[in-house]
Amino acid sequence: MLRSGATSGEPRYVVFSRTDWENMVREALPVLRELGVRNGDRVVNTLIGGSMYGGLLTSASELTRLPVEAYSTGQQITVDLLLKLVDHFDANVLLGQPALILPLLRDAKKQHPGLRIETVIYGGTAMTESDKSWLRTELGTRRITSILAANDGAQLGYQCGELGGTLHHLNDDYNLIEVVDDEGRPLPDGESGELLVTSLQKFEGPLIRYRIGDVGRIVERDCACGVSGRTLEYLGRSDGLLRFKSCTVHHHEVLAALETFKVSQLQLELDTREHRETLILRTESPEPLDADRVRAH
Repeated sequence: MLRSGATSGEPRYVVFSRTDWENMVREALPVLRELGVRNGDRVVNTLIGGSMYGGLLTSASELTRLPVEAYSTGQQITVDLLLKLVDHFDANVLLGQPALILPLLRDAKKQHPGLRIETVIYGGTAMTESDKSWLRTELGTRRITSILAANDGAQLGYQCGELGGTLHHLNDDYNLIEVVDDEGRPLPDGESGELLVTSLQKFEGPLIRYRIGDVGRIVERDCACGVSGRTLEYLGRSDGLLRFKSCTVHHHEVLAALETFKVSQLQLELDTREHRETLILRTESPEPLDADRVRAH
């Protein structure tokens, strides 16, 4: 059993039979291959664990089925531990969420300027292009890929080495993804809406048109990797929609607009101050930011 939905409202508990768990793990192995995991890699797994949260539990199960060395630290990873794993075991792959691993890597780079990480696999949130550029330039990272997954539905989509931005190949043999409007009506390809998941290989407590709280759009694409068909452009959480004055804007659009400042993390807050609607931006960046310049931009 996994736990989900703890960030808003009462938690939900997701049931897996032994067969369903085996199906999930088996179907994840080719996904990890496409993300860049190779035989003999030394993988540091920093996905979040605890309270029956699925990230660390599922990924640790999956990595045991591959001929790799895996060090599952969870969110307890520290700079000293990361550097020790690189120094003692030649760890070359890092798996985790951008909000955790990017500050970790920056601090590790300051402490050990020669640090190198060949492959970074991330999930949970998008990674900015400026952060990817920093990884390539400062750490010599050759492969940076994203996986879409949910506690409730496991793997939803993945990036091959040819896809960038927030585009992901869909795992249509494991989960059927629909894009729908607020009433649950399917939308044509190219239009953005909420994502519904129907699990095709989970029979104990099945998921049928399950709303996971994410937004995206589906486009047909012939990828240079050889995979053609439905590709999902991930647009973030459905609660990342802001209605400010006369505008409707998504969190990811504001983050993209700040790309010139190399903003790594962004929090947006709407507030009323002196009877005026005010948008407050809180940012993190590897470089000092001039608030007046950001405001003017």
